[in-house]
Amino acid sequence: MACILFLAGVNLSWHGKPIKQFIKEGADCIVVAPRGFATGKVEGVKNVYLPPHLGLKLGMFFALPALETICRKQKVDHIVPLDDIAAWLLRGAVMNSRVSDRLRSVLINSLGNPALYLQAVSRPNFIVLARRAGVNTPPTVGEQTPSLHA
Repeated sequence: MACILFLAGVNLSWHGKPIKQFIKEGADCIVVAPRGFATGKVEGVKNVYLPPHLGLKLGMFFALPALETICRKQKVDHIVPLDDIAAWLLRGAVMNSRVSDRLRSVLINSLGNPALYLQAVSRPNFIVLARRAGVNTPPTVGEQTPSLHA
């Protein structure tokens, strides 16, 4: 049975939906978030509470030590960010030299190759990648657009 750790940096009401689905599929789920977040109300999940949210930067200050502790005490297969704040923190953790090899390995397994993160977080790079994959994308700033009179 897989153990999936979810990290929430922002309190959004829909965060419980993917967690419930993973529980339904038989996964052991752990949620790391400040107390009072919607994720704390999901039945069947183990909650690890961060100190009260003190704003985005201060609120997430304690997340990495919590992740390190959890990964040290039990086998975590994947870490899933539930929002952009959590995703930024996790991508940054991969590059942090103070992060343990175990946590870094789980993060890379979960988020993919760090060399490719820029493709996902840079809008211009992502649009180029989408076009190469055959996705129809809108024109972007600085790009030549077809003339309406041609």
